[in-house]
Amino acid sequence: MGEEEEDGKTIGDDPSVESRLGQQYTHYADTAKAVTGQRLRANRFYLSILSGLLVAFTFTAGKDPSTLRSASIAGIGIVGVFICSLWKQTIISHRNLNQAKYEVIEELEDDMPYSVYQMEWDRVEMEESEKGPNPGLRYVTILVSDLFSLGEGVGYREQTKVEQTVAIVIAWLFLLVSAYGLVSTAMRYLSG
Repeated sequence: MGEEEEDGKTIGDDPSVESRLGQQYTHYADTAKAVTGQRLRANRFYLSILSGLLVAFTFTAGKDPSTLRSASIAGIGIVGVFICSLWKQTIISHRNLNQAKYEVIEELEDDMPYSVYQMEWDRVEMEESEKGPNPGLRYVTILVSDLFSLGEGVGYREQTKVEQTVAIVIAWLFLLVSAYGLVSTAMRYLSG
């Protein structure tokens, strides 16, 4: 369990090294939690911007029909898709950083009495393996369950995957807004 030092003792034999390892472990686990907090703040930031764009869309769509109005709607949609793309990349970046942090934490746990994070993931993976094959059908079931809150038994979903799905769905909404604006602009241009 412990690594050997030069004098033949293991890390577990030296209380000061064990204490430092515990402190380092605690500090590193706190930094992993901090990354999660940063990701949640980034989610709120992007949702605020996208909400503002939807408000701009409603004001723009409510005006008298014109080519400028249609072009503005298309612009709002394009900006929305771009922001959703940035949001998704931010989620992925935070996920990768946290994944690396938890890999380091698991290595630190090799020199500790219990590997609590690894035990937790082992249980999650065991539950997932009991769900059975056919991941495509399972994801449809997850989506339907999420949309209609149909109870449990669908399986574990990584939070960052759920967040990415939200960003993609909102991007599609803005893509539709953009298409509406582009089609309206083209129709106005062609008709007159």
